[in-house]
Amino acid sequence: MGKSPHSLSRRDLLKSAALGAGALLASRTPLRAFAEGGTPPRVVLARDENVIDGPCGKIKSERLGSMLDESVRALTGEKDASSAWRKLFRSRDVVGVKVNCLSGKRMCTRWELVDSILSRLRTTGVPESRIIVWDKDDVDLTRAGYPIQRGRGVGVYGTIGGRYSPGYEDQLRFAGDHVGSCFSRILTEQVTALINVPVLKDHDIAGVTLGLKNWFGVIHNPNKYHDNLCDPYIAELSTHPLIRDRLRLIVMDATTLQYDGGPSARPESALAFGGVLVAQDPVALDAFGVSLIEAERRRAALPSLAEVGRPPSHVHTAARLGLGEDDLKRIEVVTV
Repeated sequence: MGKSPHSLSRRDLLKSAALGAGALLASRTPLRAFAEGGTPPRVVLARDENVIDGPCGKIKSERLGSMLDESVRALTGEKDASSAWRKLFRSRDVVGVKVNCLSGKRMCTRWELVDSILSRLRTTGVPESRIIVWDKDDVDLTRAGYPIQRGRGVGVYGTIGGRYSPGYEDQLRFAGDHVGSCFSRILTEQVTALINVPVLKDHDIAGVTLGLKNWFGVIHNPNKYHDNLCDPYIAELSTHPLIRDRLRLIVMDATTLQYDGGPSARPESALAFGGVLVAQDPVALDAFGVSLIEAERRRAALPSLAEVGRPPSHVHTAARLGLGEDDLKRIEVVTV
């Protein structure tokens, strides 16, 4: 083992950050998100308000699975859902499904959606033993109703907090000019492909907590990166090759949309949206998610996020860093 992350000097930190930023610029590759050759990135929305019984309510699993199939098929352009999933994943992949369970069962990535994703991954030939559903802490997963397990089947466990938890790396990794963190060993040692499964909700500092911010759950010190509306930290973290180059799909849980009072669950500021959003461009998906939250704020006669002093500026920063498209006029939104 090398130096403890806390033993690095400020000079070491700045030097490593500069080297890391240079490597990122040198290795950056174009988005895979159907945006090559001038084609706009695609965001697919499937919506059925009847799929959920009120905000944070009971989910109709079979209908939700059908919505997921329709969305992924439309995203990839394949003729059927099975072909669509096989286009995205191979049997040799070790797939990490990153969920968001911090706010408990009422406003988390719903297990019903995750279970639908798992059943589709099985059709691609990915063995259950090569799929890991994870978040930061076993405690959060348990509170959200997830079955902690590891063995022959799908792994479900946190970076910390339980018997299967591998913890964080001992050395800092650097992303951009401002982020230096120890990464989850699940990300660095156990998975080769990523599905990001965030939720559609407001955040009292960053404006929103959607797909980009969900990666705060893979580092040991997210508390250090909440100054200045979490900008540029959210965006810079997402530039790290371990995240950027392994991300295959984003499936946003939009069954409940919380437009105020987040990140804690606040059902009185939420509605049963009944949606699933899928994309491969992380910026395009978040930009569209912001527009949905702002629309609900207007309907509730609330001021915009900018007017209350928390514009989600990290989304624009992510676009500026080359992670995707944040201009809604240049994003193809498909409704199924």
